[in-house]
Amino acid sequence: MIRLAFLLICIPLISLSQVYDDFNDGDFTSNPEWNGTTSKFIVNDNFQLQLNDTAAGKAYLYTSNTMATNCEWRFWVKQSFSPSSNNNGRIYLISDNQDLTGDLQGYFIQLGESGSNDAVELFRQDGNETTSVCRGTDGLIASSFSLGFKVTRDENGLWNIYIDKENNGIYLPEALGTDNTYTQTSYFGIYAKYTVSNSKKFYWDDIYVGEIIVDNQPPEVENILVLSDSSLLIMFDEAVDEVTAQNVNNYLVNNNIGNPQSIETDAVDVTLFFSNKFQNNTVYTINVKNIADLAGNVMQEYQTQFSYYTAKEADVVFNEIFPDPNPSVGLPPFEFIELFNRTDNVISLNNWTLTIGTSEKTFENININPKGFLIVGKVDAGEEYSQYGTFYGFESFSLTNSGQTLMLTNQNGNLINKIAYKKSW
Repeated sequence: MIRLAFLLICIPLISLSQVYDDFNDGDFTSNPEWNGTTSKFIVNDNFQLQLNDTAAGKAYLYTSNTMATNCEWRFWVKQSFSPSSNNNGRIYLISDNQDLTGDLQGYFIQLGESGSNDAVELFRQDGNETTSVCRGTDGLIASSFSLGFKVTRDENGLWNIYIDKENNGIYLPEALGTDNTYTQTSYFGIYAKYTVSNSKKFYWDDIYVGEIIVDNQPPEVENILVLSDSSLLIMFDEAVDEVTAQNVNNYLVNNNIGNPQSIETDAVDVTLFFSNKFQNNTVYTINVKNIADLAGNVMQEYQTQFSYYTAKEADVVFNEIFPDPNPSVGLPPFEFIELFNRTDNVISLNNWTLTIGTSEKTFENININPKGFLIVGKVDAGEEYSQYGTFYGFESFSLTNSGQTLMLTNQNGNLINKIAYKKSW
């Protein structure tokens, strides 16, 4: 797994005292050298480190590392199962012992526990005893997960854990705590405990241990979506400071709309609510300024146009239906439908409903551009289908080969398009 922005930041910083491995060389035997139960690991075809055992047990790898304070750890972890007391992972940030299954002094991130409240948790280990330093959101990793991690520690022993939940390079605060018991280390490592059914379902990638990567880049607006006739969603490229994001004077819309009446923030997303309503098919200009990120970098003033448009029947239509991906006819092996916007207006599909047979699915925070197309399928198909155009994914998505009725309705429940496809097509 390659995260280009991360690689470009990290490679110039690597020194002999630091650790960096993206496993793109196809092994874990050098640059850096990993040791431990090496026969139980492989680098897979996706250039990820993967557990590769054939029986239940414990496995670990370690590599030399001397950085323990004023430093940063980054890594990506995937566990394709619901964690438990018998199936869980650890990332040893600090250890004085090569054997990560034995007694040691250090700190580790625990990934899995008994019950259904599995959370990301930082522990200090004293011999064979463990003490919690800080804990994140209960249930965050209660099922299969794929997450990016950033952990920092300063000279006073303040630990901060950040999580990239969407694997898009945006790390959000998850937990913090203070512990300065151990300030030196010899090793960094990974550890897995598993039953036979999960002996190949642990993955790791993009491991970095080194100096704290300083954020000097101000936030930027990635997209603005019209949610209703009186609300906008502003999407930033990183988490933003809540105080500046909730200042109504930092947003202004022309044509007598003015500043928002109220604001809701959610890390990288800011929703603006206005007392005056947008007029149908009218172009507006919005100015956004003085928004800071979590590092205090302030954005440059941003200006763009948007319009509110109330869609009518047949403004958006089903343009293509692909219910049977076998044979693939050169396309990725996933079912999809394609929507087409027949108008010259941007149309927000927010809170629109796609009905497939008796299954109803609701769109969130997505536009379809004028004369534009939108590919819709299962979220797992996104990486492959995005090369063909704008893609929107649902957690579940299924089309019967024999035929079904498809229906698209807007946020008010008005019918926009309906079609019944048949196998004979």
